[in-house]
Amino acid sequence: MGFEFAPIDGCFCTIGALQWLDHDLLQGPPDCAGPCAVWSGALTADRFEPSPLNWLPGAREQLAACLDGLPESVLIRPHHAQVLNDVPGTRSMLADRGERRVAIDLAALLAPSMVCDPDPHVDRILHGLAPMAGAILLSDAVVDEAGRTQAVPMGQGVLPGASVGQALMAWVDPRWAASNAIRVWSADAAAARAWLGL
Repeated sequence: MGFEFAPIDGCFCTIGALQWLDHDLLQGPPDCAGPCAVWSGALTADRFEPSPLNWLPGAREQLAACLDGLPESVLIRPHHAQVLNDVPGTRSMLADRGERRVAIDLAALLAPSMVCDPDPHVDRILHGLAPMAGAILLSDAVVDEAGRTQAVPMGQGVLPGASVGQALMAWVDPRWAASNAIRVWSADAAAARAWLGL
Protein backbone atom coordinates (compact mmCIF):
# COMPACT_ATOMS: atom_id res chain seq x y z
CA MET A 1 0.00 0.00 0.00
CA GLY A 2 1.35 3.44 -0.92
CA PHE A 3 0.42 7.10 -0.71
CA GLU A 4 -1.94 8.52 -3.31
CA PHE A 5 -1.82 12.22 -4.24
CA ALA A 6 -4.62 14.13 -5.96
CA PRO A 7 -4.30 17.69 -7.34
CA ILE A 8 -5.53 20.66 -5.30
CA ASP A 9 -4.57 24.34 -5.37
CA GLY A 10 -1.34 23.82 -7.29
CA CYS A 11 -0.12 21.22 -4.78
CA PHE A 12 -1.02 17.59 -4.37
CA CYS A 13 -2.84 16.27 -1.37
CA THR A 14 -4.69 13.20 -0.10
CA ILE A 15 -7.68 15.32 0.96
CA GLY A 16 -8.52 18.98 0.39
CA ALA A 17 -10.45 19.90 3.51
CA LEU A 18 -7.55 21.30 5.53
CA GLN A 19 -6.58 24.96 5.08
CA TRP A 20 -2.95 25.96 5.69
CA LEU A 21 -3.35 29.49 7.10
CA ASP A 22 -0.74 32.23 7.46
CA HIS A 23 -1.95 32.91 10.99
CA ASP A 24 -0.10 33.30 14.29
CA LEU A 25 -1.96 31.60 17.17
CA LEU A 26 -0.49 34.04 19.69
CA GLN A 27 -2.52 36.75 17.92
CA GLY A 28 -5.76 34.94 18.72
CA PRO A 29 -7.86 32.13 17.28
CA PRO A 30 -8.08 31.89 13.49
CA ASP A 31 -11.17 32.98 11.61
CA CYS A 32 -11.76 29.63 9.97
CA ALA A 33 -14.93 27.56 9.86
CA GLY A 34 -13.31 24.23 9.01
CA PRO A 35 -10.13 22.28 9.74
CA CYS A 36 -7.02 24.43 9.46
CA ALA A 37 -3.32 24.58 10.35
CA VAL A 38 -1.87 27.70 12.02
CA TRP A 39 1.61 28.76 13.12
CA SER A 40 2.35 28.31 16.81
CA GLY A 41 3.47 31.94 16.87
CA ALA A 42 6.26 34.18 18.12
CA LEU A 43 6.69 37.06 20.55
CA THR A 44 8.69 39.07 18.02
CA ALA A 45 7.60 41.25 15.10
CA ASP A 46 9.20 38.82 12.62
CA ARG A 47 7.82 35.41 13.53
CA PHE A 48 10.32 33.64 11.27
CA GLU A 49 13.42 35.17 12.88
CA PRO A 50 14.82 33.16 15.83
CA SER A 51 14.74 35.00 19.16
CA PRO A 52 15.35 33.89 22.76
CA LEU A 53 12.04 35.59 23.63
CA ASN A 54 10.22 32.72 21.93
CA TRP A 55 11.98 30.07 24.01
CA LEU A 56 11.47 31.49 27.50
CA PRO A 57 8.90 29.92 29.88
CA GLY A 58 6.60 32.94 29.57
CA ALA A 59 6.20 32.35 25.84
CA ARG A 60 5.06 28.77 26.38
CA GLU A 61 2.60 29.95 29.03
CA GLN A 62 1.11 32.45 26.59
CA LEU A 63 0.75 29.76 23.94
CA ALA A 64 -0.82 27.36 26.46
CA ALA A 65 -3.45 30.00 27.27
CA CYS A 66 -4.20 30.38 23.54
CA LEU A 67 -4.67 26.62 23.20
CA ASP A 68 -7.30 26.51 25.97
CA GLY A 69 -10.73 26.38 24.37
CA LEU A 70 -9.35 26.22 20.82
CA PRO A 71 -11.40 23.85 18.60
CA GLU A 72 -9.76 20.49 17.93
CA SER A 73 -10.10 21.21 14.20
CA VAL A 74 -7.24 23.75 14.53
CA LEU A 75 -3.87 22.04 14.05
CA ILE A 76 -0.71 23.64 15.39
CA ARG A 77 2.14 24.13 12.90
CA PRO A 78 5.54 24.41 14.64
CA HIS A 79 8.42 26.43 13.18
CA HIS A 80 12.06 26.27 14.25
CA ALA A 81 12.04 30.01 15.14
CA GLN A 82 8.73 30.10 17.02
CA VAL A 83 7.43 29.09 20.45
CA LEU A 84 6.89 25.48 19.35
CA ASN A 85 10.16 24.91 17.53
CA ASP A 86 11.20 21.28 17.96
CA VAL A 87 9.90 17.79 18.58
CA PRO A 88 10.30 17.58 22.39
CA GLY A 89 8.79 21.02 22.99
CA THR A 90 5.83 20.31 20.71
CA ARG A 91 5.16 16.93 22.28
CA SER A 92 5.31 18.27 25.84
CA MET A 93 3.01 21.20 25.01
CA LEU A 94 0.35 19.15 23.25
CA ALA A 95 0.59 15.77 25.02
CA ASP A 96 -1.83 16.64 27.81
CA ARG A 97 -4.33 18.44 25.61
CA GLY A 98 -6.57 15.59 24.52
CA GLU A 99 -6.95 15.29 20.79
CA ARG A 100 -4.92 18.39 19.91
CA ARG A 101 -3.02 17.54 16.75
CA VAL A 102 -0.02 18.98 14.97
CA ALA A 103 0.56 19.94 11.34
CA ILE A 104 4.07 18.83 10.36
CA ASP A 105 5.83 21.19 7.95
CA LEU A 106 9.23 19.59 7.39
CA ALA A 107 10.90 22.65 5.86
CA ALA A 108 9.61 24.90 8.66
CA LEU A 109 11.09 22.64 11.34
CA LEU A 110 14.53 22.53 9.73
CA ALA A 111 16.80 25.29 11.03
CA PRO A 112 19.39 26.47 8.47
CA SER A 113 22.11 24.48 10.22
CA MET A 114 20.06 21.29 9.73
CA VAL A 115 19.54 21.70 5.98
CA CYS A 116 23.10 20.62 5.13
CA ASP A 117 22.59 17.28 6.94
CA PRO A 118 18.82 16.79 6.96
CA ASP A 119 18.47 12.99 7.13
CA PRO A 120 18.59 12.51 10.93
CA HIS A 121 16.44 15.59 11.50
CA VAL A 122 13.71 14.54 9.03
CA ASP A 123 13.66 11.08 10.58
CA ARG A 124 13.44 12.49 14.11
CA ILE A 125 10.66 14.94 13.15
CA LEU A 126 8.48 12.25 11.57
CA HIS A 127 9.27 9.69 14.26
CA GLY A 128 8.44 12.12 17.06
CA LEU A 129 5.46 13.97 15.63
CA ALA A 130 3.71 11.53 13.26
CA PRO A 131 1.74 9.87 16.10
CA MET A 132 0.12 13.21 16.94
CA ALA A 133 -0.12 14.59 13.40
CA GLY A 134 -3.29 15.49 11.56
CA ALA A 135 -1.47 16.82 8.51
CA ILE A 136 1.95 16.78 6.84
CA LEU A 137 3.36 19.30 4.37
CA LEU A 138 6.25 17.97 2.29
CA SER A 139 8.54 20.16 0.21
CA ASP A 140 12.17 20.67 -0.64
CA ALA A 141 14.22 23.36 1.12
CA VAL A 142 17.04 25.83 0.59
CA VAL A 143 18.87 28.34 2.76
CA ASP A 144 18.32 31.76 1.22
CA GLU A 145 20.69 34.75 1.05
CA ALA A 146 19.41 35.99 4.42
CA GLY A 147 20.37 32.65 6.00
CA ARG A 148 16.81 31.44 6.45
CA THR A 149 15.34 28.09 5.50
CA GLN A 150 12.84 28.47 2.67
CA ALA A 151 10.47 25.84 1.31
CA VAL A 152 10.70 25.26 -2.44
CA PRO A 153 9.08 22.72 -4.79
CA MET A 154 10.41 19.18 -4.69
CA GLY A 155 13.65 18.79 -6.61
CA GLN A 156 14.51 22.51 -6.49
CA GLY A 157 16.35 22.45 -3.16
CA VAL A 158 18.96 20.42 -1.32
CA LEU A 159 16.90 17.85 0.58
CA PRO A 160 17.38 14.21 -0.43
CA GLY A 161 13.90 13.25 -1.58
CA ALA A 162 14.49 9.51 -1.24
CA SER A 163 15.46 9.96 2.41
CA VAL A 164 12.32 12.00 3.05
CA GLY A 165 10.28 9.27 1.36
CA GLN A 166 11.94 6.54 3.43
CA ALA A 167 11.22 8.41 6.66
CA LEU A 168 7.63 8.98 5.53
CA MET A 169 7.14 5.27 4.85
CA ALA A 170 8.80 4.32 8.14
CA TRP A 171 6.78 6.57 10.43
CA VAL A 172 3.50 7.34 8.62
CA ASP A 173 1.04 4.53 7.98
CA PRO A 174 -0.59 4.89 4.53
CA ARG A 175 -3.93 4.07 6.20
CA TRP A 176 -3.47 7.27 8.22
CA ALA A 177 -3.18 9.20 4.96
CA ALA A 178 -6.62 8.05 3.88
CA SER A 179 -8.24 10.34 6.47
CA ASN A 180 -5.55 12.98 7.12
CA ALA A 181 -3.90 15.54 4.86
CA ILE A 182 -0.55 15.00 3.20
CA ARG A 183 0.23 17.91 0.91
CA VAL A 184 3.29 17.92 -1.30
CA TRP A 185 4.74 20.89 -3.18
CA SER A 186 5.50 19.57 -6.64
CA ALA A 187 4.74 20.14 -10.31
CA ASP A 188 2.59 17.02 -10.44
CA ALA A 189 1.82 13.84 -8.54
CA ALA A 190 4.21 11.71 -10.61
CA ALA A 191 7.10 14.10 -9.94
CA ALA A 192 6.29 14.05 -6.22
CA ARG A 193 6.31 10.27 -6.07
CA ALA A 194 9.55 10.11 -8.08
CA TRP A 195 11.32 12.63 -5.79
CA LEU A 196 10.16 10.76 -2.71
CA GLY A 197 11.14 7.40 -4.27
CA LEU A 198 7.65 5.98 -3.69
